[in-house]
Amino acid sequence: MADAARYWAVVPAAGSGRRMGSDRPKQYLPLGNRTIIEHTLGRLRTHARLSGVVVVTAPDDAYWPTITIPTAQVCCSWRTAVPNAATRAQWTAALARTCA
Repeated sequence: MADAARYWAVVPAAGSGRRMGSDRPKQYLPLGNRTIIEHTLGRLRTHARLSGVVVVTAPDDAYWPTITIPTAQVCCSWRTAVPNAATRAQWTAALARTCA
């Protein structure tokens, strides 16, 4: 029997919060005792069919280095793509090159 297919998750986290009028990107807003991105990564790390997770951040993201990525029971590889891109279309193309 063949192994079950495995996948990579892509977490777009390059927003600025500008449309929302926030002082920070919404992925870094608190939700309970952690940020939204920390909740997201915490859930993804336990998914049995993931080979890896790519978190796409903005080039000038000052918040990402402060995030704690859970390492216990990590299912997969973690990678951060920081494309030099101003639009979602540009960073999507950069991401495709990163994961090729």
